[in-house]
Amino acid sequence: MILLIAILTGMITGMLRARLNNLPLQTIKLRSKWLLLMGILPQLLTFQIPLTSISIPSLVIIASFLLLIAFTWLNRKQPGFWLLLSGLALELAATLLQTNAAFYWLSDRLYFPISNGFIVTFNAGDVFLSIGTLLYFWSLGGPINENKEFRNVIPEHT
Repeated sequence: MILLIAILTGMITGMLRARLNNLPLQTIKLRSKWLLLMGILPQLLTFQIPLTSISIPSLVIIASFLLLIAFTWLNRKQPGFWLLLSGLALELAATLLQTNAAFYWLSDRLYFPISNGFIVTFNAGDVFLSIGTLLYFWSLGGPINENKEFRNVIPEHT
């Protein structure tokens, strides 16, 4: 839920940013998009679509995280993708260590009330994923050379 909100908010703010700056909205230029599709599909079927939820073995969920991490790594030069990579690593760790009480803080510990007692739960990985997603879509409303600006925020070590 929080990731969906980040996607929608990022798309809307990216479009508004482009319009306010009289710039065209940049196209999405990502490598190996098939990894994204193959990584998201098991996640959607298991966690996001309650009416069609099916039991998917943990090994498939772990494999889907690995596909998403590979996709994110291949696109790590895009704005927000280091945050996406961090979020996916936290999500994978939460999945692998879910039975270990010492790592309870990786699980869904954050709550956001929506309405009528409906509460959305999320974790630190979700927060990193959401901020990274929002930054990426926001960047699509900026100048074409903006990716260089994002990369130069962190000074390179020589």
